[in-house]
Amino acid sequence: MSQKAVATFRFCAMLLIALAGIPVVSAQYAPHNPNEAAGTLTSHYVKTGLYVISGGGGNTVLRLSGNGLILVNGKFASNYDELLLRVRKIVDQPIRVVIDTDHFENHTGTNAKFLRDGIQVVAQENAKRNLLVDNTSGASLTPPSAVYDHEQMLHFGAVQVQLLHFGNARTNGDTVVYFPDLKAVVVGGLYSLNPEPDYATEGSLIGWSQALGEVLKLDFDVAVPDSGAAISRSELESFKGKIDEFVSRATKLIKDGTPKDQLVSQLRLEDAGLKENFSGKELDGLYAELSRGQ
Repeated sequence: MSQKAVATFRFCAMLLIALAGIPVVSAQYAPHNPNEAAGTLTSHYVKTGLYVISGGGGNTVLRLSGNGLILVNGKFASNYDELLLRVRKIVDQPIRVVIDTDHFENHTGTNAKFLRDGIQVVAQENAKRNLLVDNTSGASLTPPSAVYDHEQMLHFGAVQVQLLHFGNARTNGDTVVYFPDLKAVVVGGLYSLNPEPDYATEGSLIGWSQALGEVLKLDFDVAVPDSGAAISRSELESFKGKIDEFVSRATKLIKDGTPKDQLVSQLRLEDAGLKENFSGKELDGLYAELSRGQ
């Protein structure tokens, strides 16, 4: 058996054992009018069986299945109880698994409480490493209970959930979550009008564009970002084009000898619809990355 096959077997076995004790309830897909105001979180219907719970640091995606509920991203730890309340307002079924799309606290702050309540948390292996080693937020964050490398398929009855890692982009541990039956994809932090890679965790602006290129090979018509409303495929394509323009202009300026401290001001990124605030170590990382190709 290959190393990849062994890793896949271990991952699935770990997850299946952990999920075995959770009761299964048939899915109820009728919208429950979840948009009434309550606390700091709000819920939005996206597609049949797919909701977004916004606030508390970012979007949490709720996917219904015949074998329980799938969440993509948690929130800050203080939002845990309200998040569960919001989920129950949509459908009163057990949460089977939480998928972290990266290591940042607005997604992983609730990990400890999910695990305490017997809910498994999955992330890309580098995201776990970042939580254990590279956490600089000062918060006490908890790593996932299961990890994968490049690709992992989870099955919840008839519902398939595909976890995809396309290399270093915003971080070195980004996960894209694909729901093929709904033609929907969760891109997390890979969509932002302020696309700044986390160079402390080997992020890459060039890799970001490449990752989006891989996402666009998937068959989907709606994408859910880290915050804000769901976007269309064409909006994600347009965003990739903006990053490509950013890289092209910045690379040319560096090649022409533009000093690092003048790079951002000369880019005039507002013309491309981006809001960049590169400074300090992030600016150092950007300049170093784009200089390597010269």
